[in-house]
Amino acid sequence: MNLSMKYVRLSVTVVLLFVVLIFSEVRSSLDAAAGALTDLRTEEGSVLTPGEILARKRTLLIERERLLAVRKQRFPEKDQNEGSLFGYLASSASDRKIILAAFSPTGVLRKEGMTQLSFDLSFTAGFHRAAAYLNTIETCSFPIKITGLSIVSDPPGNPALKVSLSGIARLLPARFTPDRK
Repeated sequence: MNLSMKYVRLSVTVVLLFVVLIFSEVRSSLDAAAGALTDLRTEEGSVLTPGEILARKRTLLIERERLLAVRKQRFPEKDQNEGSLFGYLASSASDRKIILAAFSPTGVLRKEGMTQLSFDLSFTAGFHRAAAYLNTIETCSFPIKITGLSIVSDPPGNPALKVSLSGIARLLPARFTPDRK
C-alpha cells in the first residue's frame, strides 16, 4: 500500500466518523424537537376555545349569584351595623363548626353616615375550617381589612390552631350597600 492510499483511507475514516458524530448530535436534537412538538400538540388539545371559556365563566357567575342569594336571605336589605356584622361573623363561624373564643369591638368611629368598627376575634379550629372561615371573612359583604393575624399550634404538633385576628370593618348605610333585587 502506498502512502497516498493510506491518506485516502485515513481521510475517508475521519469523514465517516465526523458524519456519524454529526448525525448522532442532530438526531438527539431532532428527537428533542419531536418530543416538544408532541407536547405542544397535547397542550393544544387542552386549550379552551372562547366558547368554553365563556361557559366556564357563566358557571362561576351562576354559582356566585347563588351564594349572593343565600347571603341576601340571611341578611335582608338594611343598614349595616355592629349587630349585623357580629351576627354574620357568628353565624359564619357556626356554619363551619367553629366556636368563637372571643369577639370584641375595640373601637368605633362614626363619620358622615359611615361607621368604622375595629374588632378582635379569636377561635380554635383545624387548618381547613380556619382557612374556610378566614375566606368567609375576606369575601363577605362588609368591607373588612385584616390588620393583624396570629396562627399558633399549641402545643406544637397539635392539629388544632389558635387563630387571633384584628380587623377594621366599614359599615355602610343601606343607600351605599350593593343593590339587592
